[in-house]
Amino acid sequence: MNLHNALMTRRTFHHYQPGAVPQEVVDRALEAAHQAPCHKHTWPWRFTMAGPQARQALVPLGIALKEKKKTLNDTARMAITAKLSNPDRLVVVSVVRTDNAFQAREDYAAASCAIQNMHLSVHADGYGAKWSSGGITSHAKTYEILGIDPQIEEIIGFVWIGVPGNDPPKVARPGLETVVRQTD
Repeated sequence: MNLHNALMTRRTFHHYQPGAVPQEVVDRALEAAHQAPCHKHTWPWRFTMAGPQARQALVPLGIALKEKKKTLNDTARMAITAKLSNPDRLVVVSVVRTDNAFQAREDYAAASCAIQNMHLSVHADGYGAKWSSGGITSHAKTYEILGIDPQIEEIIGFVWIGVPGNDPPKVARPGLETVVRQTD
C-alpha cells in the first residue's frame, strides 16, 4: 500500500473480529511510532503493552466508571467487558511529564504523530486500530494496574489493535477550502 493510499483509506475501527495480531505487526507499528517527528528530540512517548492480566484488571474499573453515570444491566456490563478484552492488542501511550508548558505541548504533538504513525503502519498491514481516551485512561487505578508512575508520565490514550470488523463509514469532512487560506 502506498503512503497516500494509506492516508486516504485509514479509518478508526470500533468493532473487531476475534483473532490474533502477529507480533511482527505490533513491532512494526511501534517502530513506525518511534520514527515520528519530534521537534526538540525529547522522545517523550512511552508505550506500555497491556497484557491479558492487566486488561482483565481494567474490566471492573471500566464497569465502575460507567456505573457512576448510570445503572448498568448485565448486557451493558458484558459489552464493557468485551470492549476491554477485544481486540487482541492494547498499547497504552503515555508522555513523559515536564514542567515546561511549551515543551509539554510539543511533546503531546510528537506523541500524537507517533500514534498516527502507529495507525498507518497497522492499516498498511491489514489490521485496524483505534485511539481512545477518556475516564479510564486518566484514572489513578489505571496507572496502578499498568505500573505507570503518574508523577513521571501522563497516559494520553489507549491504542487498540485488532482484526477489523465491519468497515466504518467514511467520515464526511468539510471541503478543503474551508480549512485552507492563502496569504499574499
